[in-house]
Amino acid sequence: MSKADDVLDVLRNIDSSKNFQFPAANLEQLNTITANTATTTIQCNLANVFNVTLAANTEFAFDYSQITLTDDDAYTMTIVVTQDATNDYTLTFPSSCKFQSGIAPAIPSVGETDVYVCFTVDGGVNWLVFLAGEDMG
Repeated sequence: MSKADDVLDVLRNIDSSKNFQFPAANLEQLNTITANTATTTIQCNLANVFNVTLAANTEFAFDYSQITLTDDDAYTMTIVVTQDATNDYTLTFPSSCKFQSGIAPAIPSVGETDVYVCFTVDGGVNWLVFLAGEDMG
């Protein structure tokens, strides 16, 4: 075998019959947050998926200082936002967020859940934000 073959065998899971086996799932960390203050900080070093329940009017702040993003790095996060069951709280994204057609998507109504995907390809200078799912629950 060549060195390239050795490397490929390490990268793939091959059973004794030389059948390809898919590797185990790549699990992402989940961070659960109750947004009950004027500013809710999403600490990017804690997870890639954030489950946020709105319990007050709040503005997101993205803290990526602990993962040391440079202008050559990309980072993606999913934010699942659930509106309180009885109140209609406001949610504001940071000014660094860019939205399709320049318009921030509506936030979930009372008791609803929306899913947002946010990513940066310039080290956090700009965040591209997409509404990935509306009224999911």
